[in-house]
Amino acid sequence: MTISSDIGIYEDLGLTQRPAEDRSEGELLQEDFLTLMTAQLQNQDPFEPMDNGEFLSQMAEFGTLDGIGNLESSFEDLAASLYSNQALEASTMVGKNVLVANDEGYFDGTNAMEGAVDLPSSVTDLTVTITGESGQIIRQYDMGIQPTGMVEFSWDGMDSNGNMMPAGSYHVTTEATINGSNTALETLVEGVVESVTLNAGGAGLTFNIKGIGEATFDDIKQIST
Repeated sequence: MTISSDIGIYEDLGLTQRPAEDRSEGELLQEDFLTLMTAQLQNQDPFEPMDNGEFLSQMAEFGTLDGIGNLESSFEDLAASLYSNQALEASTMVGKNVLVANDEGYFDGTNAMEGAVDLPSSVTDLTVTITGESGQIIRQYDMGIQPTGMVEFSWDGMDSNGNMMPAGSYHVTTEATINGSNTALETLVEGVVESVTLNAGGAGLTFNIKGIGEATFDDIKQIST
């Protein structure tokens, strides 16, 4: 059965449509469907009456369409509620220190730049290197033997000659010998969340980290005050 809201069908059956302001154009509501079904039964050919199976099939078809519409509406309401809760939770992140997966750290000119590396296995020669914009090595830490797990490091802002470096972003690399090969590791740096952006269409959050840039929730490995 094809459900239609053509005006001619209503006029042929002696029915009238609801006012335009009460319904969307082309929309057939459940009470309209039942009225049409009643009219169809009253005006059917007595020599070829609609059988029970066809009648039930038409009822089931409309019921399915109506149920899908209600389900879509429920999902939209749920999505809006989750999005609002996400926005509320995101607002509490502003001002917090987070540890993010990034090879760029920010030194504010006064406080030490903190970071960490999550070792997949124990190593004997962990090295942390701080470099400038042009790639020159500013400071290198030989951290030696380290166990599996999170290993923290801190840079006081001084170069290898004891000179204080200016505030700004610095490149950080961590590496160690694993299974006989010199391996670059994922570097984690600490930064302050300045703002949080709710992406359009409920596409998640973007955290704006001072001196580091944007990060997703997946990039954040640790949250602290």
